[in-house]
Amino acid sequence: MNRLATTFFTFAALCGLLYEQQVAAQTVLYSDSFARTTGSGDPNGKPADPDNFSEWGDNDNALGGTLVNTWVVGPTRGGGANQVTDGELASTIEGSAVYPVDITSMAPNGFTVELDFNRFHPFNEPDPFGTNGGFVSIGFGTNSDSTQGGGLFTVNNADLSILFQQSVGSNQGNTQIHEDSALIDPLMDGDPGSIDYGDPLIGHSVELTLVPQTPGQYGDSDTIDVTLTIDGGTANDFSVLGGSEFGVLSLASNGFVHRSWDNVVVTALPVTGLPGDQDGDNDVDGQDFLILQRDDPSGIPTWQANYPTPISAVQSVPEPSTVFLAAAAALMMIGVRK
Repeated sequence: MNRLATTFFTFAALCGLLYEQQVAAQTVLYSDSFARTTGSGDPNGKPADPDNFSEWGDNDNALGGTLVNTWVVGPTRGGGANQVTDGELASTIEGSAVYPVDITSMAPNGFTVELDFNRFHPFNEPDPFGTNGGFVSIGFGTNSDSTQGGGLFTVNNADLSILFQQSVGSNQGNTQIHEDSALIDPLMDGDPGSIDYGDPLIGHSVELTLVPQTPGQYGDSDTIDVTLTIDGGTANDFSVLGGSEFGVLSLASNGFVHRSWDNVVVTALPVTGLPGDQDGDNDVDGQDFLILQRDDPSGIPTWQANYPTPISAVQSVPEPSTVFLAAAAALMMIGVRK
């Protein structure tokens, strides 16, 4: 490989690294690996004493993101949320935890939520109370008409809640979708519980994508398209109406058994629609050229026709377009020397 080619690929690799770092910083809003030990509580039962309620502390962003907030942890129907038991997992017993920030203004084109859950924390598996019952629930937003839960119980106080419970009928693991506390038929197949999430006694991974049909509009009369994927399997698509603070995430459970949560990652989907804007940051610049050069060179004429557009915001790392120009200058110098 000659000197010119070597220099080009070195600069291209640097540009790609800077681009990947920038996109990660822009899109992952917050995350939590729960790699800490916080709170207190009876590890084998429901902490009914109000002074025994626990805490999850601040999210650690170990999986990306910059937002840092303290989880609001509290009781549901008289229960409480227990400690992060082993420095790796968060857990609840008939309690819930809310991440107290509405991220919809940061994600006008939608957002994704990824997390792991287990209806039976290994700490007291297999269900010392012998029922194998209960649920874990993922909730979004608030339901102002609800009189239950004090804003924490996601079935009765959420615009959208998704419950994973014990087997029902032919389903090994039964999934229920509630919109403003009402059970709905998400797949419109005549069975509200037709989504089977698998073995209810083991851990699972969930990915949710929530996209407003009108960008930036998450209100009571706005339609939100939802895709639910469990353990990387079939994508289940349905729609619900939005509501107040739809971007507030809550995690809840019932029953007298530890439920565990792990690896929460909340990511804003990129803004798209500008011809030549490959990374969704609402401008056409050197970053987009690098993506096209790597993935789809046929799109370079479109990029050329729309370059440049105003830089949209101050970036957390140097613009790859700047690095690209520096690379071009270096290549020109090499050509002159030869």
